[in-house]
Amino acid sequence: MRLNQLVGTIGCVLVGLSEAVMVNPLPAPTSISWGTTGPKEVAGYLVLTGSSNPTVVSAWNRAFGTIASLKWVPQATEAPIATYAVFPTTAAKAKRTTSTLLTGVSVKISDSNAALQHGVDESYTIDITASSPTISVTAKTPWGALHAFTTLQQIIISDGKGGLMVEQPVSIKDAPIYPYRGLMIDSGRNFISLPKIYEQIDGMALSKLNVLHWHLDDAQSWPVQMSTYPEMTKDAYASYQIYSHGDIQNVLAYATARGVRVIPEVDMPGHASSGWKQVDPSIVACADSWWSNDDWPLHTAVEPNPGQLEILNSKTYDVVSKVYEELSSVFTDNFFHVGADELQTGCYNLSTITTEWFAANASRTYNDLLQYWVDEAVPIFQKPRDRRLIMWEDIYLATPHANSVPTDIIMQTWNGGLTNIKTLTSAGYDVIVSSSDWF
Repeated sequence: MRLNQLVGTIGCVLVGLSEAVMVNPLPAPTSISWGTTGPKEVAGYLVLTGSSNPTVVSAWNRAFGTIASLKWVPQATEAPIATYAVFPTTAAKAKRTTSTLLTGVSVKISDSNAALQHGVDESYTIDITASSPTISVTAKTPWGALHAFTTLQQIIISDGKGGLMVEQPVSIKDAPIYPYRGLMIDSGRNFISLPKIYEQIDGMALSKLNVLHWHLDDAQSWPVQMSTYPEMTKDAYASYQIYSHGDIQNVLAYATARGVRVIPEVDMPGHASSGWKQVDPSIVACADSWWSNDDWPLHTAVEPNPGQLEILNSKTYDVVSKVYEELSSVFTDNFFHVGADELQTGCYNLSTITTEWFAANASRTYNDLLQYWVDEAVPIFQKPRDRRLIMWEDIYLATPHANSVPTDIIMQTWNGGLTNIKTLTSAGYDVIVSSSDWF
């Protein structure tokens, strides 16, 4: 928490000792100041004015529908601050005034056409005064307005008599500290139904998280319909556990309507067996081998089932290019995650093309093999306009690793905490932090 946020939070707590509110919104806003004139009653309706943006209108209808039907009664509340004898210099307590019934929400948005992409402005303000019947919301973009509605869902609560109220007049200013606030789902190791994905997105929106990292596939299954290579879904867990293009587009639309970006991940060259081997078995090394050989130093995968793309096979890049091109036409975000984690050198002991490559030049190492992947694959991945790539930190930090990775690729760190973060940022990379000890 920034110092100014801490000061702002302390300030809001000190306003009106005996008037402390039961709830404050989470995540904590940049600043929040509660009044002391008493509760604001909310009508059985709140009419939206000021914006005809379809995303904003739909979001408000959902938000107020939830507010009106839930009539939230806070279960864990902030205890009132104790009162003590008044010092002679203590300012007089603010007098209660008659509050006007809240009947509307006025939304002013500076740029209604701002696309939901990395770095978009998500700031907003909320002002509820003692005398006005209107909740005032301002935002630079629709995505800030959606966060404002989420905050209103938290501070408009049951009045205990069947109606709704806001506990006190309030002024809120808020903006995210981090432009990327995400979580990952993995539909490769475990198929996730569409209703469960929608449920996850709903929870993210309520928490003001804005990125769903969708790890589409893994060595265990390929659940994504492909027009270019329909045979890839032979490696889905079941014929009914496949995402069509239409399913994916529905997820994207659902997420966008809630201010959530969806970034796909296709993990390569490791974690790659299912789907790929159906296209051409020659592009997958160590497929269906015994994954540990009962001897960990000789393992071919970190988990069953084994399989990694044949880095030295030119056919690999033909297939990768077509798969990537098709998925790029389905997913709309500028970011695309291309994996590159946990390459297992033992897998390539079963690869004739790789062992012969090493035998031809004794100076070659697995670092050189990964550099070959970077040199051949990255130009394919960079073809779409405005594309920004993400890779797991392993490609730069693990053993083995590539010798040179372009610094315009975003590194996602999941190990080593602050040490790895510092190493990556010092090398010039933008970093997504996924290690548990990031703070």
